[in-house]
Parts: sequence; structure tokens; C-alpha cells
Amino acid sequence: QGDNGRLGHGDSISQVKPKLVRALEKVRIVCIACSSRDSHTLAAGDNNSLWAWGDNKYGKLGIKDKGSSDVPIQIMMFPSGISQIECGMHFSILLTKDGKVYSWGKGEYYRLGNDGTNAVLVPTLVDGLDGKTVVQIAAGALHCLALTNSGEVYSWGDNEQGQLGSGNFIAIKKPQVVSFLKDHQISKIACGSSHSVAYAQGTPTSTSEFSPVSFVIPQDSLGTSLLSGKVTDDGKDSLEQTRPSLTRIIVSINTHTKCQLALGHVLTALQIAYARDTIVNALSGVVLTSVQEKDTQSDSTTSVDGIPLSSLTPDDGISDPTVQAKSVVSQLEEFTQFLTA
Repeated sequence: QGDNGRLGHGDSISQVKPKLVRALEKVRIVCIACSSRDSHTLAAGDNNSLWAWGDNKYGKLGIKDKGSSDVPIQIMMFPSGISQIECGMHFSILLTKDGKVYSWGKGEYYRLGNDGTNAVLVPTLVDGLDGKTVVQIAAGALHCLALTNSGEVYSWGDNEQGQLGSGNFIAIKKPQVVSFLKDHQISKIACGSSHSVAYAQGTPTSTSEFSPVSFVIPQDSLGTSLLSGKVTDDGKDSLEQTRPSLTRIIVSINTHTKCQLALGHVLTALQIAYARDTIVNALSGVVLTSVQEKDTQSDSTTSVDGIPLSSLTPDDGISDPTVQAKSVVSQLEEFTQFLTA
């Protein structure tokens, strides 16, 4: 769509195929940005120049009181170089190579990060980030994020949907560190219209101060006793011991991320436990029934509940039912170990 000259071709004609922006043909562009619906576009050249075109309502092009432009206009030079530019709804932000952030355009909802709501007509330094070296910026519809070289994330602007990550829905007037991310080394950030994303690369994880919670019967972790109908002495002793509470362990974890990780391990353990119990219960019924029937029936019996005894008899020719049961138990252990590996 070419309305308001946003395509930079000197007119408002829409284009259905890529078309070279002639005004920038001799400029080596290193980064570009465009708004989603607000008809303005930015470009940065390798000669430290900033270019803008399209609609200039609220001064989002950075050309003061001039009107809209259907061709790229050079706004100003940034001696330190331009690293990144972003367009939000009726505003723009820019990051220089020395880590400074500039903003301009509509100021409502504190989207410019300068503690005010008035429109700013030229690129203006976001002084709330003084002393910080910013390495990446991101702009949503009405909010912004900035990532520093120390891995801290700052946010400001509208917070109606909680997009600033502050734990509430109150707009933030100037850049404020996202404290919920302080335990993470963030390496990338991004903004949607009303949401934000941060990527933590190589986030350190610490070993829990609690030991793994043991099975009720330590010597029978795979449920062999359920098949054989026996409980070892070690198992009886362990039943009398009081094991730590999972709830107490999880709620004592001091960070939200580590708590989520612990819950994930619990869910995985439950899945394994349910799968094991299902297999154990199914096979215990078959094995015990076959053993009982074998003791009461004559040697001519060839099946139990319609199940051929040959199918319950190992290939090694073992015919004793007790030995058969132990053999099935052994196979079950190997199979369960395979599932839980």
C-alpha cells in the first residue's frame, strides 16, 4: 500500500512487486524499519545518516514541523554510527553504535521514555538510560524494550496488557529494569503489538539443596514386588521412614524459573510412574493368574483365560510357574529401564 508516500517512490501508488527506492540508490543501507499501520519508514546508511519518509503526523519522521514526504529525506547524522532503528505506533526509536537510545514522535502513554506525553519532533536522547550501554532495542505498538551489555532488560511505555513485565498494569514513564529477569543473562529481546519476549542464552542453573526424593521401596523402584507379591525387608524399613514433601521442596525454591523447572521434572516423573504402574498392573494379573491356574489344573492344560501358556513360557524351555513369573519380572524390569533411560 502506497498511501502517504510510505513506499518512498515519490507517489502514493501501491506496488504489487518489489521496486527500487531510487532516492537511496547511492546510499548503502545497513538497517531499515517500518511501522505496521502508521505509514512511516526509516532507513540508516553506513555513512551514519538517518533517512525517513511517509506520514509525519506527531513528528514521527523526525523532520520537525514539515509535512509528510513521499521520498526519503535525510534527517540527521549520528557520528557514532547507527546500530538499529525501530518503528512503533506514531513514534520511532534509534540505537547508536556506542549504546545510546534516541526516540521521537507521539509521546502518549510514555512510549518515548522521557517522562512526558508530549510529542517530540526530532530524535532526542532517552536520558533514563544514562550510564548504560544498550546493545539492542525493540518497539511494540505503545511500548519499548532495551537490552544492555550486562544482560539487563529495561522497559517503558504502555502497560495495559502487562507487556512491560513489571508484575502490574501501570504504565512506566522512564526506562525501568525488568526485575523478574535479573537472574537471567538475556541475549535477545523482541516486542509484539502488546507483548514482549526475552531470550536467555546459557542461563545458569544451580543444583537444588534437596536430594532426589526416593521411591517408597528403594530396592524395588520398578515395581517388581507388585508382580511377585512380596516386599523386601529393606522395603518395609523404608516405608516406615518419612520422606520429604515435594510441596515443601518446590515452594522453597527461591526463583520462579527454577520452580517451573522443578515442576517440569515432577510432571515427567509422574508420566513415567503412570506408565510403569499400567504395565505392572497389566502383567501382574496375567502372571499371577497363570501361576494359580497352573497349580490347580492338570498337566494337559494348554491355556489360561484364553491365553496360551506357551506365550507365557520363555523360549529357554523353563516350565516351572514360579521361575516363569520371575523371568517375566526380569523382562519387565529391563523394559521399564529402557522406558526410563
